[in-house]
Amino acid sequence: MGAFQLDPRSSAEHGALNGTGLTPDDVGFPLLKAHTTVWIFLATFGFGARVILFNDTALAATMTLVLDPLAYAITAGFHLTVSRLGVKIFGPRFAVLGLIFCIVAAIALAAIGGGILAGFGKTLPWRDGDVAAIPGAYYFAILVSWVSLYAWTMSWSRARAAETRRILAENNATRAELNHLRTQLDPHFLYNALNTIAAEIHDNPEVALDMTRNTAAFLRHNLEQHQHPVCSLGEEIDSLHTYLKIQEGRFELPFRMELDVSGSAAEHLLPRWTLQVLVENAFKHGASSDLKLRVSALSDDEVLILQVKNKGQLVPGKTDTGIGLANLRRRLDVHFPSRHQLQLRPDKDDVVVELQLQGEPCFA
Repeated sequence: MGAFQLDPRSSAEHGALNGTGLTPDDVGFPLLKAHTTVWIFLATFGFGARVILFNDTALAATMTLVLDPLAYAITAGFHLTVSRLGVKIFGPRFAVLGLIFCIVAAIALAAIGGGILAGFGKTLPWRDGDVAAIPGAYYFAILVSWVSLYAWTMSWSRARAAETRRILAENNATRAELNHLRTQLDPHFLYNALNTIAAEIHDNPEVALDMTRNTAAFLRHNLEQHQHPVCSLGEEIDSLHTYLKIQEGRFELPFRMELDVSGSAAEHLLPRWTLQVLVENAFKHGASSDLKLRVSALSDDEVLILQVKNKGQLVPGKTDTGIGLANLRRRLDVHFPSRHQLQLRPDKDDVVVELQLQGEPCFA
């Protein structure tokens, strides 16, 4: 069986593929399946034809058990030869090699078949013409058909294997980009938090100490979950409470948050740190005198609608600035391609950030 595996990397690569729908059987062993199926069919057909032709079941069985397994082995040898010589399928070398193989193998099979016939004291039933050429022509036609099918199967399989490796490379590149995007947020958040702590140490050491503890707890949680690019909305909300404590120290004002999560919204998966980025954006455009956030989430089986609303006004030209929002948009493109909407819009005296996600995330 191993002789028919087109690429020894295929199985390992497919094991690393998530969500592609491809398996090693799709790419690694198509030739073996086609090869075995063809020769089982030919052996069955040949046995029936020989019983009718010679009216001798024992002779038909003997010829089938000797000639067809031999033909199976000979064609397998052709595959090994082509593979080891690196012959290009459908190239001139392949055509010449295939023709020589078909002629030599057909003569050999016809000669062995003639020997079996002689051993049973039988001859071909035809009396006129060159009957010796008939078995050779029969096997030559079968082998030419097999070589043609082999060439098509190999060409398809190699193209499929190349496509699989391309998909794997793209998946690895996308995962590397996701890791890079997530690591962008760590220093961005840490920079703001440490600046605030440094500013408070001299005048408000207790506030600075409390912020340090909250920052450490927040970072520890994110480090523990670093290998998981997505999480549930419920996890995001739990993390948000710690994040808001840090922001209270930063802005020196208490925050109020109204939370309205209905249905199965808390179980919906989304990119990690999504809610933090939306809230951070709300701080940027919010009124400094009224730090009240309203976070709502609605969900059915397919769509999550997440809103973060607070008092404030949008400043023209500054609705899509900063690392956080651009980072989130790119991660949404990867996790929910063509299945998300992110809007930042005014609503009377409020600024609203609304995110809609449809279906399950990719690269979870």
